[in-house]
Amino acid sequence: MYYVYSLKCGDGYYVGCIDDLKNRLERHKSKQLILKNMSKAKISGYVMAITGFVLILINALDYIFNWGLETPIFGMLGIIFIAIGMKNVRKSR
Repeated sequence: MYYVYSLKCGDGYYVGCIDDLKNRLERHKSKQLILKNMSKAKISGYVMAITGFVLILINALDYIFNWGLETPIFGMLGIIFIAIGMKNVRKSR
């Protein structure tokens, strides 16, 4: 199983994806991994994109399990969040 995580590092946050979260946290605490300076715009872009994927996932699960959510807004918001988030990531390069 993969985990999406966010770590507070110095002047900002780091967002990543890994299958061994416990090992990753141990490496982070022992400072084995050094974070490159990421701009806040890039970090917020990744967070927005991940949020967009989660919203689309909620919409898909609603469709599969027939949870009865009244609006398809989650899917539309998910697409918008992904588009804006990735735009911020590309802009900050």
